[in-house]
Amino acid sequence: MAVQSVSMLMRASYARAVEAIASGEPSDRIERQLRETKAAATYAVEICRDVVTATWRQSGSVGIRNPNVLQRCFRDLSVGAGHLVFDERNYNEYAKDCLGLEPSPF
Repeated sequence: MAVQSVSMLMRASYARAVEAIASGEPSDRIERQLRETKAAATYAVEICRDVVTATWRQSGSVGIRNPNVLQRCFRDLSVGAGHLVFDERNYNEYAKDCLGLEPSPF
């Protein structure tokens, strides 16, 4: 359910960003949409990492010991979630924007 929900969030967020760009919205509106997509992507990675970690815990040592899809997902999400692109600052910058505060230029 969490993965389905975050998938819907991602699709809606990216659709709004594409629409803003395609319709020629002002740059500040496009920047806000981009901050929203960054926050949504960060949340999606967190949810997927949590799901894969819970699945791995239920699998026992087989999920990591033998080469398989779960092992690959666990490894990729564990490493990818630590990437700067999915940093918690994405939440902060989007929240600032929603509150009418000036986001940091990064």
